Amino acid sequence: MTGMYSWLARTAYLRRWWFVAAWLVVFALAVVGASQAEHALKVGGFSLPGTEFNTASEVLTRDLDLSSDKAALIVFHSDTHLVTDRVFYDSVATALERLDQEPEVAKTESFYSTGIPDMVSDDNHTTYAWVTLQGEEEHLERVTPHLRELVRSDDIDVYLIGQAAVNYDIERASAEDLIRVERFTFPIVFVLLVLVFGSLIAAGVPLILGAVTVVASLAMLYVIAQFMDVSIFALNTASMIGLGLAVDFSLIIVSRFREELRHLDVEAALERTMQTAGRSITYSGVTLMLTMSVLTLFPIMIIRSIALSIVVVAAVAITGALLLLPAMLAITAGWLHRLNLRRYVPGLNRTREGVWQRWSMGVMRRPWLSLGIGLVILGMLALPVLRLERTGVTVTTLPEAAESRVAFELVQQQFGLGEPTPLFVVVESGRPGGIWRPEVLEGVYTLHNVLLADPRVENVQSLVSLIPNPSLEWMQSLSPATIETNSDRKRIAERLVNIDGTNTTTVLIVYPTNSDTDRETIDLMLELREHAQEWAPGLAGVRVLVGGSAAQHYDFDRVVYDQFPLLLGLSLFMTFVILMLFFHSLVLPIKAILLNLIGIVASYGVLVIIFQYGYGSSLIGLVSIGAILSYTPVLLFSILFGLSTDYEVFLLSRVREYYNQGYSNEESVALGLERTAGIITAAGLIMIAVFGSFALTNVLVIKEIGFGLAVAVLIDITLVRLVLVPASMKLMGDKNWWMPSVLDRLVPEIDEGEALPARPQPSVAPGQ
Repeated sequence: MTGMYSWLARTAYLRRWWFVAAWLVVFALAVVGASQAEHALKVGGFSLPGTEFNTASEVLTRDLDLSSDKAALIVFHSDTHLVTDRVFYDSVATALERLDQEPEVAKTESFYSTGIPDMVSDDNHTTYAWVTLQGEEEHLERVTPHLRELVRSDDIDVYLIGQAAVNYDIERASAEDLIRVERFTFPIVFVLLVLVFGSLIAAGVPLILGAVTVVASLAMLYVIAQFMDVSIFALNTASMIGLGLAVDFSLIIVSRFREELRHLDVEAALERTMQTAGRSITYSGVTLMLTMSVLTLFPIMIIRSIALSIVVVAAVAITGALLLLPAMLAITAGWLHRLNLRRYVPGLNRTREGVWQRWSMGVMRRPWLSLGIGLVILGMLALPVLRLERTGVTVTTLPEAAESRVAFELVQQQFGLGEPTPLFVVVESGRPGGIWRPEVLEGVYTLHNVLLADPRVENVQSLVSLIPNPSLEWMQSLSPATIETNSDRKRIAERLVNIDGTNTTTVLIVYPTNSDTDRETIDLMLELREHAQEWAPGLAGVRVLVGGSAAQHYDFDRVVYDQFPLLLGLSLFMTFVILMLFFHSLVLPIKAILLNLIGIVASYGVLVIIFQYGYGSSLIGLVSIGAILSYTPVLLFSILFGLSTDYEVFLLSRVREYYNQGYSNEESVALGLERTAGIITAAGLIMIAVFGSFALTNVLVIKEIGFGLAVAVLIDITLVRLVLVPASMKLMGDKNWWMPSVLDRLVPEIDEGEALPARPQPSVAPGQ
């Protein structure tokens, strides 16, 4: 293993200009692919085959040309004109006539065509049309701007919303966020790197690798998107993690290289750097890749895509760190200490030698106290996790000025919170004409009235709505023939039953009092699924399905968290095996996993305080929605576990180097922390700057992930790495390196290469 790193270092040194030239070609090609990535990636991917929501949607689309996921609302509003005014009518009629000519539009329904009074607001200034769309999700997203242009009016305000439109608005907002963040982040990272290294040349090297990593990763995602669906959120994640990881790896390698240059020539220093720091970043990167690869098994596109993007950026970052960075260091070796701003700026003075060593010795003198204080602080931060609430992704994740959000909130204001997101109770008889059986009609009648009496329901539309206050006897006598006698009834019935088809399916459209993510609405949906046939015995012989946005959110959340424990266990096991191979210890991997878990849960607590409770949310431009988006905890856990392992490997590999030279456990920890704490802190601060910039974006999904990552890294580089690790290492003593004899024979020990040159003994003796 060590021979490979030596060969890479020697080859990069001897062929440095060839390496750089090859990477320039790669970068030029990657720029082309990266520029197209935004158009190749997709939004959406929350629907899950096999769930009740998907089954209900398929039946609605097949039998009624009604879709809960491929539908759009055209919202018409005027402050001056009434819905009954001619100018208002002409605007609606013109918009719908244009839409009816489009191949993506299966059916349009408005107040003027159905006569349903509930489609007009109480003040008579707003109405909406229900549009059923057809086609692939990504195609509907692409044609959204065209459809919006078709319905525009010079006389009234017109908005087009729906899942495809929301997806389009999210894509645009995400792309704009990415451009703004990149312009903001790179200068800040460069300034921080200058402060860390004190050298313009040394600071530039990590940024070059960061740029190459981000661009190459986006190009690879573009290629992958030609063969499988990849979420648009992978774009932001790849940029965020790619830049942070590349800078992180660069800091580790560049700092070790500068250290080795003090007593070795360039080629030997490069070889030694790759044997140690190169080996460390390889294992930490591979650990992150394997951890995230488990999440690619999720059947949910957005989680699978973000996990895939991190696997890609980790692979690219490792490749660049092993093949590009050594060549760049070989070229710039003579310049790394030049253009040194420390000579001209007093504030850039180096941290005094031995500060971190003395700190670690202080922690290890009182290990129980240090461990106790650290765990108490993390425990207090973690407490809010007990009240963590998850919610589905809605238009509230969009910027306030986005068309989808403006229109959605207008409909809620004019019609009620549940109007844009009704529940669909699908009644499927299973045989032609079966929907007109008296017992089925009685069941629809009963369920309609049960729902109307429920305080969680604002309104219900069903066959019962064909006439005001129908009796049960009238309902049981209903048939296609009686409906045909009245054109108004037929117009409404065609929306609710496949009257011109097999007459097998009808639907009750239930408008909740609250929004689709409200707990009461979710409870109503679940009770309908469980008790509909109990409440309406006439439906006992037919299939009843409940769909709609609330059902989609619930089914998505259930699938994610039903599968997550298994995948999490597999991920932790893989991490344990890799760390055991790396450290040849049974204790260190277990301790690393436990400490990482504690730090991650504490970061969840801070996320709950800010995003759920809203304390301090205004500082990052956030209006709290009272919950955390449902997939944020899953994604954060996996990303953070991989990043935390990165720092763990870097620190403990250095500790092990000293331990293998014959230093005591306590001396090894002190010396290892002395050599790595400054770099870990600097890398962590740069990570915080990168992730924190994404916390200032406009899309809530990215804002949550960026903020959560920044907080977790802050916790990791302070309490975990500087307090809990040295305290626990002290308490475990030589048992840190314990390996059962059985495993010792079975588990291969990865060679360490040549021993480090002799180092001076610690300046502060143990126990002082």
